[in-house]
Amino acid sequence: MNNLLATHAWRTAMASLLCCFVGLAFGGQIDSANAALTLQQAETLALEDNPAISRFAHQRKALQEEAVSAGQLPDPQLKIGVMSLPVDSFDFRQEPMTQAQFGIKQQFPPGKTRHIRKTRLQFAANAQGAIEQDQRLKTLLEVRLNYLDLFHQHRALEILEQTESVFDQLAEITLDYYASGQARQHDVYQVDLEASRLQERMIQVKRIEQNARAELTAWIGGEADSEVTSHWPELTTNSAGAGGSVLEHHPQVTSLDAQTKAAEAAVGLARQRYKPGYSIDLTWGQRSGHNPDGSSRDDFVSLMFNIDLPVFRANRQDRMVEAELASLDAIARQRDDLLRRLASAHAGELASIRYQREQLRLYEEHLLPEARDNADAALQAWQAALTDVTTLMRAQITEYEMKLSQLAARIDELKTIARIRYLAGEDL
Repeated sequence: MNNLLATHAWRTAMASLLCCFVGLAFGGQIDSANAALTLQQAETLALEDNPAISRFAHQRKALQEEAVSAGQLPDPQLKIGVMSLPVDSFDFRQEPMTQAQFGIKQQFPPGKTRHIRKTRLQFAANAQGAIEQDQRLKTLLEVRLNYLDLFHQHRALEILEQTESVFDQLAEITLDYYASGQARQHDVYQVDLEASRLQERMIQVKRIEQNARAELTAWIGGEADSEVTSHWPELTTNSAGAGGSVLEHHPQVTSLDAQTKAAEAAVGLARQRYKPGYSIDLTWGQRSGHNPDGSSRDDFVSLMFNIDLPVFRANRQDRMVEAELASLDAIARQRDDLLRRLASAHAGELASIRYQREQLRLYEEHLLPEARDNADAALQAWQAALTDVTTLMRAQITEYEMKLSQLAARIDELKTIARIRYLAGEDL
């Protein structure tokens, strides 16, 4: 009877162990359909009311409003005063030249100054708009990388939990074997040790997972504490095979292009200083008293034109033009340097993704199937008493380590795609 019970317990345990092996082999492909946090949801949350993005939007609007103001004439000046008032009596009627003056003065900037000022600020606003778009892309990149880190640890924990169930069953069977004299005490200790190491690995993964949640919280707030979906994130790029020309449309490059236009306008604005500005002064002079013949004194009207004389150009206008030309050249050099750095980064990411995809094919076509077959063969050999528990555990550890390596490689591929999307200026 005891032998029958022992046989029944052994068969039940072996069946459970086989189920665990099957679950470990295929469980990673079974995704739960629960409503959990997805990458797309995290992206949307990160872009909603983002202060880092809206800051540039407000700066752009400020420059647009300032451009409208810069295109207007200066405010006219109102003149009110007294002319030729005698100081002995302060009598407005005593002298014929005494006047109460009322006038208006309007200044006109030289050349196309107003139009060029407006144009320069409009290009500056466009540059801020491009910086705003770049900040949006940077936000998406950071959210994607943080989410992938969180997803990585979430899936790694699933693999380890599945492996833990296998080791729990293996520990029970080994203990039964030891009780029946079919295993050594060393085997029991060794299985327990590997199970404890697995638990220690799970603790590390949980710690890293919480750190990833904390980083994601900076972008989406408390939603980062939500359960992460088991479905793999969908992240593709249309520029994996594109050349460096795609970088010409990157927001940072677009911003420098707009800054170049603004700097060219600044050069034109400096050259307007060679042209004279002018102002018109219209004054009405009201006189009191009477002429010697008894008639009323006539009022006077004065019209004056004031014209600037830009004759001392060497240390004023010439210097301003040279300064603006130097600023323009500096922006051109900055753009060239930016394109070189973007091209280098883009080429590096394209090379990385090619090798990552080759590595993933190797995992899918060889490494994972071979590790699974090795684990199955080790289990069958152990059942037939043809090998020891150490070989069985080594095969099982190799399989779950291979799954973790494939997971890391797949996460690295998605991270590379995220970086390529940023470099190519791809939005949602």
